[in-house]
Amino acid sequence: MQHHMKTVLCALIWAITVHAQAEERGERYQPTSTRCPSAPMLDTPSSNNGDGSSGLPPARAAGNAANSGLPNNGFPPPARLDAHGQKLAGPPEPSRPRVEQRQCAKSCEAGYTMVMDDRHQQWCQRIKPKAISMSVPVELKPAGIDAPFQLNRDGKNKHKLDPAKLAPWQGRVVVQVVGSDDKPLVGQAVKLVQTVEDDSGGHPERKHKGQRPLAVLFLEKAALAVNKQGEITTPLVTDAQGQIKLFFSAPEFAGVHRLKAECAQSTCGTAEETVMVKVPDLAEYEPAEGTAQLVGGTNEKHEQRHYLTKQSIKNLEVMIKAMNKSGWKPVGVNDAALPWGGLFDISGNWRPSHFDHGAGTAVDLRTANIELGTKSQVYDSQCNSQDANALSNQLPSTKILWHDGPPHDIEHFHVYLLGTAPNGTPKKSCQDAGGWMKKADEKAKAKADKEGKKETKG
Repeated sequence: MQHHMKTVLCALIWAITVHAQAEERGERYQPTSTRCPSAPMLDTPSSNNGDGSSGLPPARAAGNAANSGLPNNGFPPPARLDAHGQKLAGPPEPSRPRVEQRQCAKSCEAGYTMVMDDRHQQWCQRIKPKAISMSVPVELKPAGIDAPFQLNRDGKNKHKLDPAKLAPWQGRVVVQVVGSDDKPLVGQAVKLVQTVEDDSGGHPERKHKGQRPLAVLFLEKAALAVNKQGEITTPLVTDAQGQIKLFFSAPEFAGVHRLKAECAQSTCGTAEETVMVKVPDLAEYEPAEGTAQLVGGTNEKHEQRHYLTKQSIKNLEVMIKAMNKSGWKPVGVNDAALPWGGLFDISGNWRPSHFDHGAGTAVDLRTANIELGTKSQVYDSQCNSQDANALSNQLPSTKILWHDGPPHDIEHFHVYLLGTAPNGTPKKSCQDAGGWMKKADEKAKAKADKEGKKETKG
């Protein structure tokens, strides 16, 4: 009984081993019927395939030496001469049986390739993944920069994709797998993971809370599902070119995004690439001593927040110079943009809160403790005056939004230094949100009336 069980166990192990080998090695090649004749050829080579062919060129029929004419001991026969002593043509070669040189074409099923072992036998072997590679856009702008994008306060923004017209924050990602035959591998499952580098984009991780937004990846026009670890949960499989073609749609926040791809079921190495999400060429504003100073709140979530484009810095310096002449000195320069731009979540919760500071083209100027007449003079010079020396002529595109103050906000100048919102929309005019010019006019009128009454009494 024990002997019988051992025999059965050995047979089972042998069957599993044979099955596994067959999966990897495949059966011997199969002849392609359209190119292999059913009738035997005249030259029949020895074969170990059982089909009359070996996959190698057949040898010609033996016995050529016995049927190639009269033996001549290795010397040519004497020349034949005609009646005039001239050399005649030699005798015609004896006829030989026609030998046909033909070879059957061999093929392997999809997913297998033809190999030859050390005994010159051909086999169909399963194609395994050999290497994986990936191409990504090197740099993209944050969502909402230089093109319209819907920013919702709940942070649940739905990215849209038009493959024919990509937004400034969108680019193409291509993952490719090459097989052991060095050709693109079709039908290979791929695992893809996305992460964002801590503290990148000017967002200190220790001062933020909640889940940092990742980019949205599209397969054609469908957004791919992703878990909290950044793993793409939508199945990804290589196409006929051995590729997976995706689209990368960057979030509103700047930062360093990393993509890592590897084969899901077999070892083919890993491919890792980086996408820089940023507004290019921002520089930190450094005020001249005595003219202005950098200011901020008592519990700032972003230490570095005074970055602007080069042209915006030039425009700000022109404005500060004019403000100084009106008695506004030093000028308190508050929030501009983060080092790489993008959405400025002033509360550090990865949600839209501090709008229009993403492109490095706007800045907040503090108005606290500045006399109302001085503020109205600067605003009027930039927004209303037609005087040749007015700011409106020096900075024709610059616009001011004069915020209204408590309880909704702290009164300040929000200056669009280039006259556009971060998404590129032009600001058509200045805006006095708190009615401060009217208040200044009323105050000036009351002061004039009071002084007039004093003169009358005098």
